[in-house]
Amino acid sequence: MLGLLFSLLAATCTSDGRRPTASATPRLDAQRLEALQLTRSIPEQVGEACAEARQFATVPVLCPELIPDIPITHMNGSYGAATFADEPRVYMLTFDKDFFHKPTNCGEASARGNCPGVKHWIVGAGDAAVVEKWILTDFVNEVKGDANLVQTMQTDGRTVLVYRFPEYPGGGINGSHVAAFVRVDDQLVFASLHGTRWIHSAVEMALDLARLASAEA
Repeated sequence: MLGLLFSLLAATCTSDGRRPTASATPRLDAQRLEALQLTRSIPEQVGEACAEARQFATVPVLCPELIPDIPITHMNGSYGAATFADEPRVYMLTFDKDFFHKPTNCGEASARGNCPGVKHWIVGAGDAAVVEKWILTDFVNEVKGDANLVQTMQTDGRTVLVYRFPEYPGGGINGSHVAAFVRVDDQLVFASLHGTRWIHSAVEMALDLARLASAEA
């Protein structure tokens, strides 16, 4: 992938504790969050990635307050900010699942690496035209193939565009992902999750980012 810089962070804390986040009144109740496998408890790696992105991006960096309910790896090189060397008007935050974390909420599926949940997820934002070019097309990807629009929906008073990226290695770091994009003024915010089963989770994450963006506007 040409021009993509990964600002990936070494873990600075060995604790697995998650800090609760202050958010607007959630649109989702606990039962719906569980069904979507989402959480509002945000681990420290997310804040670290946001801080790193702010060093490179010239657009506001939205630190997500709704994320997949999985352990995030502390492994150096497997989470952090992803920015483009030649285009600071868009950024991504990328996170891998911790496959070596002993699950605490998986019932009988407690064998190492056997915890259910999405294995890779991304959130990001940027100027709308820049996101459309640098994220939704193969402009910077070595393996060609654009993301395909598969669904348009009206939810929570907003238009949500759902895209499916080509199978990896197509699609760059979004390869094999499904993603939801929401426009807020001249910005596009998005959430991208590995695997087509996570469409509804991606939609809710993108809508939550849109509410954050609107609050900061």
